[in-house]
Amino acid sequence: MQLVFNGSISAITVDSVQKNSLLYVRYRYKATDVLGLDEFDEAAMDAQIENATILDHTVTFHFRDGHTESREFLDKRHGTPWTEERREKARESMKAAWTDERREAMSERIKKIRSEKKWPNP
Repeated sequence: MQLVFNGSISAITVDSVQKNSLLYVRYRYKATDVLGLDEFDEAAMDAQIENATILDHTVTFHFRDGHTESREFLDKRHGTPWTEERREKARESMKAAWTDERREAMSERIKKIRSEKKWPNP
């Protein structure tokens, strides 16, 4: 089974493991639904589903017999929403951190790195 991700959803690996993300748990729930199972069965999923594509909040399951089924796949934002006060504090903090001296130092450091780097020729 291979998962293909397009768009802004962060990628998870399946065939080459990882699988321990909240996104994978949500995917398993959708796979259970599309297969008509009461609980997730990886062997049944692998036997029936060739791959799945997530694009624009829709997961499309491509079955081995050639047909496809789609389900809505919304990945909610996690965490506490920022208030305007918090946004302003962060904005001011970044402005204070990036002084003209710090910008100049960063510019010089990047110029030095670029001059020392051996870039491959196309």
